[in-house]
Amino acid sequence: MRAIAIAVVLIVVAVAATAKADMMLMPSFGGLYPPELLADLDSVSRVTNLGTGEVLYANASGHVNIEYGVAMQHDSRFMIGSNSKLYTTVSLYQLQEAGKLNLSSSVTDLLDASDFAKFGYPGQSTWCPQLPGNSTCQTITVHQLLAMSSGLYPALGCSVPPTQPGECNTDLYTASTSSIAAMVGSFINNPMIFVPGTRFVYTNPNFVLASYLVEKFSGMTFAAYIKQHISDVIGQSQTYFDLFDGEMGPMDAGRTTQYYKFYENSTAAGFPRLGYGRLRMELNTGAVSGTGGLVSTVPEEVRFWQVLFNKTGKGAPLLQDPASVAAILHPWTFVNRMPISSNVTVFNYYAQGIGVFCLDAACSAGPQFIVYTGQTLGSTTSNALAYGEGCNMTMAQFWTSSVQATASESNYDRVRKAQNSRVLDFVHDWDGDVPMPRALKWMLLDQHSPCKVSPDVPLSLVLGAFVDAEHQMFGGKKPL
Repeated sequence: MRAIAIAVVLIVVAVAATAKADMMLMPSFGGLYPPELLADLDSVSRVTNLGTGEVLYANASGHVNIEYGVAMQHDSRFMIGSNSKLYTTVSLYQLQEAGKLNLSSSVTDLLDASDFAKFGYPGQSTWCPQLPGNSTCQTITVHQLLAMSSGLYPALGCSVPPTQPGECNTDLYTASTSSIAAMVGSFINNPMIFVPGTRFVYTNPNFVLASYLVEKFSGMTFAAYIKQHISDVIGQSQTYFDLFDGEMGPMDAGRTTQYYKFYENSTAAGFPRLGYGRLRMELNTGAVSGTGGLVSTVPEEVRFWQVLFNKTGKGAPLLQDPASVAAILHPWTFVNRMPISSNVTVFNYYAQGIGVFCLDAACSAGPQFIVYTGQTLGSTTSNALAYGEGCNMTMAQFWTSSVQATASESNYDRVRKAQNSRVLDFVHDWDGDVPMPRALKWMLLDQHSPCKVSPDVPLSLVLGAFVDAEHQMFGGKKPL
């Protein structure tokens, strides 16, 4: 969710040396980032040809858990943040193929009094989403939820000014209420911010409500549905939704711990690590459900994309109708345009649970690139697929479970003295020169794919523009 800060950072002294990669060394990335910081990234990165399944590059560095010296593995599990949205999207298309609902339907027509009782409104039987000062009931379709064009207010994180007091979820830490429906109730009756279908605003309640629809029309819990209808179908054994964020039930020892790391901003000294602190989201996995609550691994995300976007299988066995994948990749909501040269412009769209970069406004040839970055403040899971004509279905991933920040010793002392407060409010400007997973992913793709933006524009010339485009689509340091 965009603009949710982390509540507390516990500062401790840096300890064990960074675990080294066991497969391939981290590339230098043209000297763009200090090698000392790259070496201390808690990360898994990979490049895979989805057509052949060949792994072209793979690296695991740093730690799953620093305190216990647990080294990062290629199959270590990460909170995948907003990459969860594609799982929710696929689930709803499966239910549509099964005849359980129509995604063109008004969400209002899909809800009744029993739903509102679960949302915490036992006296309400219908939904009339309204703009401030306007009593007209707006029509929101399921398609518009999935395309970030519904007009729902982004109450979880509040990245736009509220239209009335009390709309934002400002709790310091919001844990799962054991019910996705209860989370829907926290925003369902808030005023809207625009007429549905007229613009793009990245707002996570869209997919919390979509997750509830998965439960309603499948008759299963969201976790059970994902396991039975997605993970078990394609052989994922380490991808799951945990309603209680690891607080109840079996512990996942392979799940990455999220950290903020501080380094002395000194090239001469080699950027020594000053210390680090654990991070905890304000909204846990259960609270955010299918908008950002899934846990997975780099190889299993590859498997998901390989099945879904394979041009021969066209989504099978997850989806039986090729029209479903076509609809998911349709350019539903315009985000921005990127003039690359005098005759080349790239158009950036939010499709449904995924981003697409197209070479014309109508996306007539389909996406040239498929992209998504999921993010909590500690974990970033960034993926890109070279999908278009002349590309070789190469997928690049760069996933990290820690954020690096360079600072002076005096600034770090301020953090230590304020370690029980919201210290991240004044360290955001320290990470401008540290490795960015979004950029590193595009650089890996450039190194391992022949894909070009156009015959005379190689990917290497537009990496900065593509990173900026993702920033506009998914936000900056937005969690989820």
